[in-house]
This record gives sequence, C-alpha cells and structure tokens, in this order.
Amino acid sequence: MNASIPNPFHTIVAEFYQVFAYPKPAQRLNVCDCGRCVHPDFEREMRTLSLRELQKAHIYEYIRTVSLIGAVSLEAERPDEVRYFLPRMVELFTQGKELHHSIEVYFKRVGECVAHFTPTEMALWQRFCNEYLMALLSIYPYEKIDWKVKDIGNDLFNYVVMFHIGCADIQPFLAFWATQNTPQSTLNYVLNAYGEYWGERYHTYPPACSWHNEFANDYPELKIIMENWLNHPQHKAHFVNCLLDLSADEIQKYHDAYDKMGIWAYNSIDDLFDILTE
Repeated sequence: MNASIPNPFHTIVAEFYQVFAYPKPAQRLNVCDCGRCVHPDFEREMRTLSLRELQKAHIYEYIRTVSLIGAVSLEAERPDEVRYFLPRMVELFTQGKELHHSIEVYFKRVGECVAHFTPTEMALWQRFCNEYLMALLSIYPYEKIDWKVKDIGNDLFNYVVMFHIGCADIQPFLAFWATQNTPQSTLNYVLNAYGEYWGERYHTYPPACSWHNEFANDYPELKIIMENWLNHPQHKAHFVNCLLDLSADEIQKYHDAYDKMGIWAYNSIDDLFDILTE
C-alpha cells in the first residue's frame, strides 16, 4: 500500500545543519585505508565536496567500513568528524535512502560519539529519535512511505534497536507506545511484538519467550529494556484492549497486506490475544 504522507522532518533536518555546523575534516577520514573497502575517490570526495553534495553512496561507504570483516582496524571515532556528517546522514535517512544493508547500524558511529555531544546536540538527537519513532507509529506497518526505507523486513523494532545503538534513549518512546490506541499503533505492536517475541511461545517447549536481535548482542541492557516493556502487566492489559478495538476491516487489511507478501498474518492477532490474557 502506497501512502502519500508529506515528509515531516524538513524542519528538524534544518536544525541539524544549524546545530552540527562543524568544519570539513582536514585530515584523511577515519575509514579503512586498504584501498578496497572504501575507494580513495569516495574518501577524497567526502572531504572536498560540500556536505549537501554528498550522496547516499558516500554515506553508505562511510557507515559500511566499520562493519567489514577483514577491514583494517580503524581509530577510535573522531567526534567532530562524525558530527560533521550527521546532518547529511539524517537528511538522507529521512528521505528513505538505504545507508547500510542493515538499518540497525545506520547510526552506530554516532552512538560511539554521543558522549562528546553538547547538551544542545544531545537534546536534538533525542528529539529526532522520538519524532521519527512516533511518526512510524502513526502509519500502518505495511505502508510504503517516501521517508521510510522501503523494506518490509524493517519493522519498528529494527528502528528502536537502531536508535539504541545510536545512544538515544528509547524508553520515552516505548512508554508513549504503551498509551496509544490507534489501529496503526496496535498493528505495529502485533507485527513486532508477536513476530519477534510472543510468537516464539509456539516454537519452544515448555512455552517461553526471549527477545533477541542479532545486532543487539553487544547491548545486553537493550534486551532487558525490551523484555521488561513487553512483559509489563499494565502494558499487556493495554494492548489487549487495543486488540479488542480493532475493526474487522482493519484486521482484514492487515491480513491482506502480509498474505500478499508471503509473510505470516493469519492467526497472529488471535494468538496474541490468547497469550496476553493468559
């Protein structure tokens, strides 16, 4: 389903350019220098082109180099270098550009520099996290939006992991989610909470659940946050009421959207209701 929803991030992107107004890096970038991981032309262009001239491919290579197996070891992150590129990272991200093959690590380099952010920079980064996640919560999980990376596998929990790895605080958003009762927020819960946690009960004996994400293995505190949120009695009761409030039409649209894409949908809502009311 394609939706024509205006991009809501133009204003905050402009703020990033104002707040993170750092000079171009004067020295060679902190990327692998083996000559194969990042092409020398890309590295040079990233230092010489104006920030807004940098394309998706430039930022993709800058992010990719930190996760390449066999890449020459990099230095510790250079905060001013990363902060210089952050406005363009955010701008391309909010245009729905793919900046890495895995959304979860889009802002990994940023997360390693957050300790050096000024209070103003950190407040803006945190506000962006909240606004972006709340924008995702306001749309159906199957909707294709211009400002969202166009991959049905990238569900809301993936973005939660992404921002946590980027060292933003995800807990205010999770608390907000547990107060919402719209068809969009409820169906996002079904897809994410059932698909990545509660549905596991049907594949283990005795029935048990464990939230996991391969990109979160180095962040054990994230698993604690997510499982505490999922298992909170008040949250479970809230989402039971949300499920009861779904109309037959909303349920059918959800089924139709995922059935056409070869992804499970049938029974997940009923199964989730039974699990949450045990």
